[in-house]
Amino acid sequence: MKGRAKAVTAVTFLIAAFSTSYAAARDRVFWTDSGAGRIERANLDGSQRVTLIDGITPVGIVVDADAGMMYWTERSPARIRRADLDGRGVEDLITRDLFDPEDIELDTRHGKMYWTEPDAGLIRRANLDGTQAEFLIFGDVFDPTGLALDVAGGMMYWTDRAVHRIQRSLLGGSPPEDLIRGLFDTADIELDLRRRKMIWTQPGGTSILRANLD
Repeated sequence: MKGRAKAVTAVTFLIAAFSTSYAAARDRVFWTDSGAGRIERANLDGSQRVTLIDGITPVGIVVDADAGMMYWTERSPARIRRADLDGRGVEDLITRDLFDPEDIELDTRHGKMYWTEPDAGLIRRANLDGTQAEFLIFGDVFDPTGLALDVAGGMMYWTDRAVHRIQRSLLGGSPPEDLIRGLFDTADIELDLRRRKMIWTQPGGTSILRANLD
């Protein structure tokens, strides 16, 4: 089903960084800076900015506030890791059979993490400790970049930059459903489940858009 998108224009400038991904929890925002090779944190108003981890190649990041943990992907070497919210206790979760992992999301209700591997055309998941990694979506996706989960609804949504569309499927994997086609350079995607909206970025078109979940 093809949706209608609405541009979102209100922006507040808080922090200058070459940010790849971000996550908010406990009145703080966490983000990866791939250009500088570090993970940083600040208050939601941009104050008290600190570097938590550096000397890495981080891409996607997600926070489990209840457990006090952050999870992130790295590209060189390709791996998925986690640490405490203060950057201590870094733990390798998956270090083998990964191909440039990018976005990462958590389903803490069922103890799962999901991630995209755009260059391989894959969406995968594993237990939160990195065990039982499995392939969910492959074959009908080409460059899955951004990923978002509707755990209560049992669905996952993603952007496919190569074929300019947004798709979704069941959390456990199912044939992808096309939601919106004809987009330009789609990247990150997030869900506003209370309002039943999805919001995504188009870096090449320098825009942020939204549509209903269908």
